[in-house]
Amino acid sequence: MGLRGPAPTPSAVLKLAGSWRAKANPAEPTPANGEPFIPPKLSAAAREVWARTIDTIAPGVLTVDNGPTLARYCHNTVRWWKLAEWLDQNEDTYTVTDQLGNTRHVRHPNVITYEKLTHDLLRCEQEFGITPASRTRIVAKKTDGKEKGKERFFGGPRLATG
Repeated sequence: MGLRGPAPTPSAVLKLAGSWRAKANPAEPTPANGEPFIPPKLSAAAREVWARTIDTIAPGVLTVDNGPTLARYCHNTVRWWKLAEWLDQNEDTYTVTDQLGNTRHVRHPNVITYEKLTHDLLRCEQEFGITPASRTRIVAKKTDGKEKGKERFFGGPRLATG
């Protein structure tokens, strides 16, 4: 059974918003902000997705420990595109005839994998704030690159919590 309700707001965001709830979980992990390292075994195509994706994620969202999650997103994006190309050239179903002569149409396993990847990618994009709807929940300060220290990541306007 999955977790109930919406995901909790991170304490760093609550603190920026001035909420008293920011101190509710003093044991919450606080990884360092910044771009994660690219895993060395990531394919060339996935590295291209990585480079494009890093630029679309708002400052302050990525932490150095997000490397495996972002690598999985990039790898799955490459797989999704390959399956999309396959689906453009092939039928979604195929016909199966059993021993009694009954025929039925069966969805191709590639279609099922494509749809699962679509849902997984959307979930990951929402976590990183890449989709238009999830982007509205992120308040990021536009920078000229001159900020130093934590101000680079947390120097934006105060957030309203609901």
